Amino acid sequence: TIIAVCGGIHISDCSQCTFHLSCMTRPILLAGNEDLVLAPYHTHYPTLSEHVEKAGLSTAYNCWNDPIESGLSADDDTKPPYQLMSPSDFSSFVTPITMDGPLKKNPCPLPKEYRDSAAKQAKNREASLKSWQKAVNDAHLDVDQKQKMQSYAEKLFQDWLRQTGNNMQLLT
Repeated sequence: TIIAVCGGIHISDCSQCTFHLSCMTRPILLAGNEDLVLAPYHTHYPTLSEHVEKAGLSTAYNCWNDPIESGLSADDDTKPPYQLMSPSDFSSFVTPITMDGPLKKNPCPLPKEYRDSAAKQAKNREASLKSWQKAVNDAHLDVDQKQKMQSYAEKLFQDWLRQTGNNMQLLT
């Protein structure tokens, strides 16, 4: 998974990769790509706007969803090397960085269907978390039981990360 604000991007010889982009020019897909997923940029950190400006980039015009396929013949019947991410699969990426800065949200405008999907998923996650916290509080566990519950939940989470391949997305 690549998450980037960029002036342009050329992608070649990639397989089963996801690109979350804010791209000032149309992404160029060269030969050798397969099973790519393109999606809008979906994260932020407090000083991102400053970094974007210093790099001479803009988030006002985003061509992430309009790639140019280069190196493919017009009569090629093979499946396209990319697809756009379904809004139902889209969610925001939370950057685990603590720093001072003015930015509090993604500076890259999201298409409505992706913005709505991310908001719905965030609302569902919040409701699930509150439900879990209520269940734990209602169980009236002592300290030892709470520690065992936490260890078990962490083990289940680690198992899920390994089984789904999501452990590859975590920062180490």
